[in-house]
Amino acid sequence: MDPFVQYVVEGVVGPALVAALVAAVCALHRGVVWPFKRRSAEIEGMLGLAMMLAFTLSFLSEREINTILRQVMTIEGDDMPTERWHRLGLTALILALGAPLLALLRDRLPKRFAFTVSAGACVLVAILVGVFVEFPNSPIWWRVAQGALVVASTAAYALAARDVALWSAWICFAVLAVLAERSGFASMALMCGATSAAAFASAAVFAIAPRLKSGVERVPIGGALALVLGALSSVVASCGRAYDSTGVSPWMWVCAPLLPVGGVLLFRFTRKAQTPLRGRLWRLAGVAFLAGGLLVAIALKYAGGSGDENDPYAAAAAASTHAPIEYLRL
Repeated sequence: MDPFVQYVVEGVVGPALVAALVAAVCALHRGVVWPFKRRSAEIEGMLGLAMMLAFTLSFLSEREINTILRQVMTIEGDDMPTERWHRLGLTALILALGAPLLALLRDRLPKRFAFTVSAGACVLVAILVGVFVEFPNSPIWWRVAQGALVVASTAAYALAARDVALWSAWICFAVLAVLAERSGFASMALMCGATSAAAFASAAVFAIAPRLKSGVERVPIGGALALVLGALSSVVASCGRAYDSTGVSPWMWVCAPLLPVGGVLLFRFTRKAQTPLRGRLWRLAGVAFLAGGLLVAIALKYAGGSGDENDPYAAAAAASTHAPIEYLRL
């Protein structure tokens, strides 16, 4: 098999198919699997797990499981700055386990506590990300901003994107993949591409499922799915900024996880939509509009050949941490 094709199949197509399979099972099976009480909670938790699993599997297509396990504890002299991006794999794995747990907690507690539980989990994850997920060239103020970005992105998915959260994740992670590729970080571009493809496949499954079976629930609007998508996209953006080797503007990295806020950009049209489908399309159009603007800004920046390829630290980091970049620049 051609090396490039194998690279894409193992790192993008395979993880996306796994996520799509999980989504299909959630959409089409009958009843509720214990210990969940409501189908919506089960779907939300399993979809959150599927998205994070896609990222983790893509990570493991290039790195061994030991690279994740080594991030659990830091050994003096064994925490190379060029290896701290491996914490992306650990972050995705923890979020994969946390999504069903949060959905289950919201399901078991009275509904009046749902928002409190979601908000508390969001703040807790933001604090943990700010304290423990440390990348090179990340002073204390940036780590505080990193935690704040988790909260902002989660809120964007939960409150703005709402019932187009998966479609928004498809766009958001696709833009992050472009940014990663432009910054010289091929490995992260692959992982973001896998997550984007997984979100697209899962959203497509839930769009097609009602034609195959009656009574299929839509992707629920809750805390677990929004939290894991917001947290992972924020950590990816922070990692990309830290390891950037071509001079991508930090504001571009910050804007990418916030793209779902475009769901309220066309609120006037969404509110007047005659059908729920049209309302969702208007909401998604707002996200796509913001993404298009960011992609244009990226294209204009690199059209002039600007960058920071002569930075010796960035070049060393790229050489020692990234996968064969020529595969993504063919």
